[in-house]
Amino acid sequence: MSTETEPNLAPPGAGLPAPELFIAKKLFALKCRSGSRENFIEGFEDERAKIKALLNTCPKEQRGEQVLISRLRGLEDSSRHWSVWMTLDHLHIVNEDILSIMSELSHGRTPEGEVSTADLKPDPDVTESIVDEFEEGCADFPGQVAIWMSSNPKPSIHILGSDRWMHFAGLRSPACTWASIVNRSLRSSAG
Repeated sequence: MSTETEPNLAPPGAGLPAPELFIAKKLFALKCRSGSRENFIEGFEDERAKIKALLNTCPKEQRGEQVLISRLRGLEDSSRHWSVWMTLDHLHIVNEDILSIMSELSHGRTPEGEVSTADLKPDPDVTESIVDEFEEGCADFPGQVAIWMSSNPKPSIHILGSDRWMHFAGLRSPACTWASIVNRSLRSSAG
């Protein structure tokens, strides 16, 4: 729930500036080539723990407040005015979509439609219930991926192999950076 007027931000799905997108794709490809399934799962769990620790530093009564943060590299403009709960909702949506895509591919089906960042935006009215939903989804995620990977040891996937999907899900550092900034902003405004 927002307590201030809505800022004028680019619309969801507007994307990143071209240089940032180019660099992000190169870094992602490099990480995928240099990692292993075990590394990706470990990274996912590390980022999950960081998010949980950050969540615990934010007072419960402020977790639903949307906060406008400064522009960060790699973060779409429309994602700068979220609450902590909205961040968890976004990450939960992404994880669920990744599992859905992996399931379709494991059954030899091509996922329908095109994924857009606009489709991954959180609900501004999300409530505290997202904390448990996010945790449950994270707890199930590595096991679901392991099942999929064991049944599809060398899947043919359009752009990403199974290891890369796991790595994609483990990319939480931007979320942790964002959550840390939100926490600092909330503490300073309460201050």
